[in-house]
Amino acid sequence: MIDSYTHCGIDKYEPVESVVEAMEYSEITRAVLVQHLGQFDNSYIDNVVKDNPETFTGVGLVDTTDTNWYREIEALRNSDSFMGIRFSSPSILGNFDAVIEAGQMGLNLILYTPDGIDEVSQEIAALARKVPDTSIVLTHLGCPEQKVDVDRRNCSIIRLGEFPNIFVGLSGQHMFCEYPYRNLLVYTKRIVETYTSKRIMWGSNFPVCGSVEAYRSDLSYISSEHLELSDVEVQDITENTARNLFFPGS
Repeated sequence: MIDSYTHCGIDKYEPVESVVEAMEYSEITRAVLVQHLGQFDNSYIDNVVKDNPETFTGVGLVDTTDTNWYREIEALRNSDSFMGIRFSSPSILGNFDAVIEAGQMGLNLILYTPDGIDEVSQEIAALARKVPDTSIVLTHLGCPEQKVDVDRRNCSIIRLGEFPNIFVGLSGQHMFCEYPYRNLLVYTKRIVETYTSKRIMWGSNFPVCGSVEAYRSDLSYISSEHLELSDVEVQDITENTARNLFFPGS
């Protein structure tokens, strides 16, 4: 199984050894290390991936307000350690050219929309059309509100499902409600119905999710009776989709 969204670091969160502990506790074999906000030095993740290329790949972060943003994106593209780059809503709205350039370079675009999808839905749709061969991942279910109404704040996430290169990260549920995420259930099922398991991937958001026990609980939610997924769908969400995007050819 693959964890498509986890963090590590030496000045925020925890070093990679903690990630490995959580992975082993839940029998996860591979993980995508996503750079945390505010950290534009991707060297720690780079070194971790170089030491363990069969286990890890990285998603880097670039300061799109810096004049050297193109060179920094190009460096990620040319590195064997990074399969993706992370952009937040302020970056998408502030320097859309950088997002397009990254997509044209072939990096997976990992999008974080803390205020919901709606405020950047037009940009995401334009991006999907501009780089149709590049995969775009809407992390943390598009960041819905705690009282989820798919017809309001995040209705755009359903409309964006028409684009075959847009994926959804089934991660970060703990940020919006407590396990077993009952307030998210209808919303999550609607996303699964729209995108299908072929375009959805599970991610732990460790260590934000909490302890290694919370990590395992979050993973077990995918195969629980709550989502009513088939074995094939569970396999897609916990491994196949992430493998195709982040560990191609393996």
